Amino acid sequence: MTSSHKRIVLVDDMTTNHLIFKSHLKNCHYHIEAFKEPLLFLKELEQIPTPDLFVFDIEMPELDGLELAKIVKEKSHFKNIPIIFFTSLDDEEMMTRAYHSGAVEFISKSMKGTELRLRIENILHLEELKKKTFTLNEELTKKLKINQILFRVLFHDLANLISIIDANTTLAQAILENHPAMKRIEKTAKSVHNLKEILTSIRSLTDASPEVQSCSVLDSFQIIEFLFTERLNQKKLKLEYVCDEHLRVNIPKSFLVHQVLANFLTNAIKFSPEGSLIKLWAQKDQSGVIININDAGPGISEEVKEKILSEDQFYTTEGTQHEKGTGSGIKIAQFFIQKYHGSLEIQKGEIQGTVIKIRFND
Repeated sequence: MTSSHKRIVLVDDMTTNHLIFKSHLKNCHYHIEAFKEPLLFLKELEQIPTPDLFVFDIEMPELDGLELAKIVKEKSHFKNIPIIFFTSLDDEEMMTRAYHSGAVEFISKSMKGTELRLRIENILHLEELKKKTFTLNEELTKKLKINQILFRVLFHDLANLISIIDANTTLAQAILENHPAMKRIEKTAKSVHNLKEILTSIRSLTDASPEVQSCSVLDSFQIIEFLFTERLNQKKLKLEYVCDEHLRVNIPKSFLVHQVLANFLTNAIKFSPEGSLIKLWAQKDQSGVIININDAGPGISEEVKEKILSEDQFYTTEGTQHEKGTGSGIKIAQFFIQKYHGSLEIQKGEIQGTVIKIRFND
């Protein structure tokens, strides 16, 4: 909104001050409506167009500016309109009372025209920004509510479908006990179980204060090995992992497995040459647990590392067999690492490849 559309209401018992105020702002093209009598102003307040700014004198015979400001602020449709005091008083006690009454600025009548114009221009500009921010917040709140509803619908429908698959795989296991496809059926059953864990964990993210349960790092490594067996075999890759059975980290197991380890192992497979070794190990230090993933790929440059870790960039390159990606996997992993107070570091391997170091503090 330009200055020509801004409305200012001035209440001052001295006509001279009306003239001074208007002359200082004559080139700003504001619409200024002036009142000499506070009580007349209050009587006509409901009929005048809603202003963008109130300017009150403090010392007036019928009603002083501080009382006037209090009355105006009590009216719901005027409470968010800024008030400034245009006065010859300058003692600190009066200024304090003025701000406590709801004023946003305290302007001396002896102030030069240029400073007055800049002060008022800044106040109106800040109010415009506040209105835009408020509108944006309202829109975001509405969108969040819609997204929450959509999430619940999606979660509900997925849960129903997974329950059907779960029931069918359980039935198939009972009927086809010695069938050659039993290994496939068992793997499907485990995958369905993992899906149910993921959905439960994701639903917990919407809780106001979700309870964080620690998980076994070794169990997570074993699940990852099971989930990635076929993908590793496709490139003739070998996965080795070392972990003390007592090591635990404070993150739900489904998030550690599917959102963190799975995304980094996918990248390790993508960039590892056929027939090479991927190492996975965990170690404890004084402040927490560090999980390491070391591939046998070409390593990583500082430039690429910066792009990968950038918060506002999705970076991806082709793998050794032209595997493509979206760059979103690392972002997902980063989100969950940070959410559970962890940290991520990417280094060159001592001999070859890249080492991903994920730290979770105790």
